[in-house]
Amino acid sequence: MTHLDDLYPSKFIKAGDLKGQDVNLTITSQTVEEVGKTAEKKPVLYFKGTDKGLILNRTNANTIGKAYGQDTSAWKNKRITLFGAETDFGGETVACIRIRPAAEPEMALEAKTPVDLKAELDDDVPF
Repeated sequence: MTHLDDLYPSKFIKAGDLKGQDVNLTITSQTVEEVGKTAEKKPVLYFKGTDKGLILNRTNANTIGKAYGQDTSAWKNKRITLFGAETDFGGETVACIRIRPAAEPEMALEAKTPVDLKAELDDDVPF
């Protein structure tokens, strides 16, 4: 079975590309490009591991700005999580992408190294 979104590929990430999952990505660059039929100039983020960019709307730009600062050049190498949501657009509820800062791995305070929580919690202590 072919998903409808797969029939219309895009050079930009769209909500259907997430396939209902959260996706953690590392920002590599931010550009301004002409997008859409009207060739309107919009900010676009690019990421490690994918050629597709994310057209950055005001809501998502503000979210990143709150987390990493208003200077977009400071966003390089910052990790974000893309997740699917819904929004009202033109009187209809439509799928959209939202952003939050990616959760960093849990760190051991004394060693500053990642902690394997599964191994830490997976012992043979009876409850």
